[in-house]
Amino acid sequence: EEHGSAEELLATLRGLGVTHLIEHTAWMFDGLRHWEHDRALMLELEARCATPLFQNERGAVLALNETCAPGAGGGP
Repeated sequence: EEHGSAEELLATLRGLGVTHLIEHTAWMFDGLRHWEHDRALMLELEARCATPLFQNERGAVLALNETCAPGAGGGP
């Protein structure tokens, strides 16, 4: 909930040395206080700032990109 954009989250993750994400339906914690914000941010990160390496109906493995693609509004 500390991040306001996919770019901020990407910078934090890359700064921590994170290079890949694992998304899996078994690891959804939707009871969290900021779930809607956090989930929307993760989906934006995955869509704009990561490249899927493997996907199926249960989840995905994604590689984080160096930068995020522009958002739907034409900006970051």
